[in-house]
Formats: sequence, structure tokens, C-alpha cells
Amino acid sequence: MSLSTFPVSRRQRNVAYALAAVLTAIALAALPYLRVELPAAPSFIAATGALIVVIDLITAYLLFRDAAAARLPSLAALACGYTFTGLTAIAHTVVFPDNWTAPGVSVGSEAAAWMWTIWHIGFAVTALAYAVLSVGEARAVVPQKRITLWPWMLGTLLLAAGAIAFALVAGRYLPQMQHGRTYHPLLPAGPLAIAIAMLSGGLVGFYARRGNVVSLWLAVGCCGFAFETLLMMLAGERYTVGWYLGRVLAIVASSTVLATLLQQTGRLISMISEAAAVKSRFLATMSHELRTPIHAVVGLSELMLETPLTTEAREYARTVRDSAEALVDVINDILDFSKIEAGGIVLERAPFSPGAAVEVVADILTATARVKGITLIASVAPNVPPAVLGDAHRVRQVLLNLVGNAVKFTERGGVSVDVSVAGIVDERTAIVQFTVSDTGPGIAPELGPSLFEPFRQADAATTRRYGGSGLGLSIAKHLVDLMGGELTFDSVVGAGTTFRFVVPLEAAVMPAAPDAAESGLPLLAPLSVLIVDDNAVNRNLTLRQLRKLGCAERTQTAENGREAIAAVAGGHFDLVLMDCEMPEVDGFAATRAIRAAEAQSGRHVTIVAMTANAMEGDREACLAAGMDGYLAKPVQLANLRGAIQRHTTLAPR
Repeated sequence: MSLSTFPVSRRQRNVAYALAAVLTAIALAALPYLRVELPAAPSFIAATGALIVVIDLITAYLLFRDAAAARLPSLAALACGYTFTGLTAIAHTVVFPDNWTAPGVSVGSEAAAWMWTIWHIGFAVTALAYAVLSVGEARAVVPQKRITLWPWMLGTLLLAAGAIAFALVAGRYLPQMQHGRTYHPLLPAGPLAIAIAMLSGGLVGFYARRGNVVSLWLAVGCCGFAFETLLMMLAGERYTVGWYLGRVLAIVASSTVLATLLQQTGRLISMISEAAAVKSRFLATMSHELRTPIHAVVGLSELMLETPLTTEAREYARTVRDSAEALVDVINDILDFSKIEAGGIVLERAPFSPGAAVEVVADILTATARVKGITLIASVAPNVPPAVLGDAHRVRQVLLNLVGNAVKFTERGGVSVDVSVAGIVDERTAIVQFTVSDTGPGIAPELGPSLFEPFRQADAATTRRYGGSGLGLSIAKHLVDLMGGELTFDSVVGAGTTFRFVVPLEAAVMPAAPDAAESGLPLLAPLSVLIVDDNAVNRNLTLRQLRKLGCAERTQTAENGREAIAAVAGGHFDLVLMDCEMPEVDGFAATRAIRAAEAQSGRHVTIVAMTANAMEGDREACLAAGMDGYLAKPVQLANLRGAIQRHTTLAPR
């Protein structure tokens, strides 16, 4: 939602119409007195000019921000109009007679008159352009493309500079528009500005009937603007009732517009906050509810593949496992995209090997490539640093996405993934390039610009044939951008595609690898384990996984946190695998109760969360409750083995 689509309440519409009626009534009541002279107050222009500049530029900022969010050129055009009037109002105030010196700043009153003319016609034309564009946008059925604001801003600055320069020249060489304090009776700006302003106000007022906050209050602004021009025209001279009153009505109308936009922006921000909270709760709930059954599917299919099966049954089990893991990938993509939107991704900085990252990704996807009958080759150039500082997990995530796509879309030939040095920043930092090439179908040139947009794939047929969320490349690009790099691609239809991403990485020293004697884990030492989970299938799965790892010497189960507290109090366990979301007493409360009891007894049982809570901050919540470790469902054997090895002190067999 944006200001341009913010619903207008009946009360707000009535207030706007009432204000327009009041402005009209004041203008009509003042008609007989417009030419009455009042004391000269040169500071009036300086004060009101400064106020108009502030109002217009703040309004422009709000509209530019909303234009970018809503992707509406009409708002960008209107923001340009307010910027233009603000800039020309600055120049008008500076050169206006009596503000700084009696004739103005070296150019006299003619330049001020021309600036006033350009300022008023320019704003009226902008309001008209907004009205026309708004009607077209309301009828559009295709979403607008993202708006790049800097060309609009640059164009406005250049236009304002040109207008000011023209006014300075016009004041010297074109026919006079005023004589002393009296306006020329044929001043062209007045009728033209009034006509355009009234037309604009009528159009945006009509458009505002459909509930548009910006249009509603812009109509009020146009009303005040038209009355300012009319009263000053009829007054015909500075320092008269009409001259003073016209400027006051314009300020009342424009300041009311700004006040309303600020109020609505505050409401809007409060609603993007409330919507974000609802979105986070929705994602957390859906992630949890989906991961719970997927955990059973992945775990049981993995255990099935460890047992003697016929070739046909093994293929079925592998398909079930792969399909479940693909669903987990989609869930993870959505969560990562949500983190990126919220600016919640923080990069790690630790030593890792670029070459090892490539080789790990190739190892993961080699089996898939082999099943498809294509080759997957990885290579590391000799000049690649053996160790660099960076986020190894995010580099692997980008590589997995790019290589996974290449393997998925390639039906014949092969895929290559390479790492090399593309350049040197300084003696410690190199530009490392990762390249993924395939002999797949390629990407049509017209589809390239949208390839990195979220929820987009090359075409609808791609989604139907290969599946996926359409978020992978968007996430990859955002991650590369966060790392200070760049992701690009080139492709030839029918001949394949090459993706490249470069990131600056500082050379580092890798920590020493563990001794061979320390890495000997297939079976773990026998443990006494308490499995806490309210889902019977998951309890049974975890028990079978522990048996497969050889560490289920003595196991006990609990269906909720209350039972877990009683079990730990009544027995000795080496490890508690704790679910988080359970009835009666959840895993967080159970862990806090266990830790409180241990504070008296001096004992400490290792508690590892094994939960479907996998949102940002869930790990931290588990650790804050007193747990020693965290595993997000679905939990595979390798992950469970690693957690047991990290968090228990018993030696392996």
C-alpha cells in the first residue's frame, strides 16, 4: 500500500471539501477589497517564500519515496513538480525587490515576475500531467516497472536551472511584466496558470472520488493555487489585500496538503510495520507446520535408503527424499528472501577456502548430474588464494543455486564450475571470480532483464517443467551485492549459459585441520538420550536415527515439556533432544525450568533444540532459553551426528 492507493475516509473527504469551500468563500468575500493598499512588508515575501520552499521540498521527498515504493510515474512527475516549484521559489525569493536590496539582487523586479510566472505555470502543468498519468495507471493491468528516481531528479534540477536562467535573461530583454509595484494588465501567467490549475484540480478531484489520498489533497492544493493567482492578478499591485491574501491562501492549502501527507505517511508506516509483523508470524507458522511433516519424510526416506532395497524401491525412496528436500529448498528460499527484504542478513567474516567451496558444491551435485547423464567438472586456478576472509555459507549458497540451476536445465553435455582471480585490489585483497557454464537451452535476450526479479523464471514453461520458487537467482544477486560483488550472465539460445560472480576477498590463514585420529564418527559412543517431541512420528524417527548412529544405548521419550522436566529430574541423561512448540509446557519453558533446578544441584545436561522453528532469531531464542545447541528440521543423519559430536564429551567408539 502507498499514499497513492491509501483509502480516503468519508470524514477526510468532507474535511477536504470543507477546506476548499472555505478558501472559495474567503476569496469571494475579499473581491471588493483586493486593491486596497496595506503597509509594505518586504519581509513577508522572504518569510512566506522560505515557508513555501520547505513545504514543497518536504512534499517532494514524500512523493518521491512513495513513487519508488508504488512504482508509479504519476507520483514521480508530481514530486518533480514540487521540486521544481521549491527550487524556483528559492530563486524568486532571492531576487524579489526589497528582500535584500531595493531593486532586488542586481536583476530588478522583472526577473522575479518571470520566475513567478514560470513557477506557477510549471506547477499547474505538473498537476495536469499527474492527473493524466493517474487515469492511465488506474486502467493498467500490468504492474509498473521499477522506477529509477535519479533521472527524474536530475532532469528536474536541469529544468529548474534552465528556467531560472531564462527568467534572469527575460527580465532584461523581454517586454516588461510590471511597472514598479503594479503588474502589467496583460500579464500572461495569470490566466494560463488559473486555467491549467482549475483543469488539473477538476481532474484530480474527479480521480479522488475513487479514494486516492494524494489526488484528494492535490485537488485542494490546486484550488488554493488558483485562488492565489486569481487574487494577485485582480489586485494588480504588490502590498495590497489581494496580494497578501493570495499568498496566504496558497500557503494554507499547500501546508494542509503536506500535513495530511505526513499524517498518512505515519499511518502507512505503522501499517507496513503491522503488515510486516503479520507476515513474519505467517512465515514462522507456515515454516514450522511444513517442516514438521517434511522432517519425517526426509528422515524416514534417508533411513530407508540405508536398508537393503530392490532397485525399484530404492528409486522410489530416493524420489521421495529428493522431492521433500526440494520443498525444503523452496521454504528456505522464501525465508531468505524475507530476510533480504527486511535487511536481516548479516554476513560472517571467517577464513574459508574458495577452492574447497567449489569442490563441495560439485560433490553435492555430482550424483544428480550423473543420473541425468551429463558431466560436472570443477576446477581451481593456481593463483586462487588457499584461504580468504568471508562468508563461506553464503558463497556456497550462491554456488549451489547457480550450479543447481545449470544441472537442472542441462539435458545433454555438461556443466563446469571454476574459480579464478579476476584482479588484484591490493597486496592482501583479490577479486575472486566464480564461473558456472552449461550447455543447456540458453536464455532468450528479451527474458534477461527480468531474470533476477523475485518469483520470476525464464518463462512459465520453465516453472511447469522444472519447478522451483523463482527466488533463487534474486537471492543469489542480493547476496553477491551484500558481499560487495557483482553477478552477471551471458547466454546463447540453444548453446548454453554462463553465470559469473566476482567478490573482493582478503587473503587469510586457515585454521589447522584436526588430526586424522580425531576424525575417524561411523558409530558414536552409546548415550542416554531423552527425546522430547509432541509428534509421535517424529519421536519414532529420532529414535531410529539414534540407533543408526549407534548411540541409542538408553532412550526415553516425552510428549511435552512437563514430562521432560519430570524425566530429567528423575534420571540421568547425556543428551536431551528438545522440540520447542509443544502443548502444556513448551521447550523454552521446560529448558528454563531444568536449568533452574540444575542451579541447585550443580548438574548440567546437554540440551539440543530439534525444532521446526527455523526463522531468523529462532536459534538465538533457543540459546537464550539455556539450550546448548540448535538443529532445524528436517534433520538429516549427518546433521544429527555433527550436533552430538559437538555437544557431548563422550569419546567415539
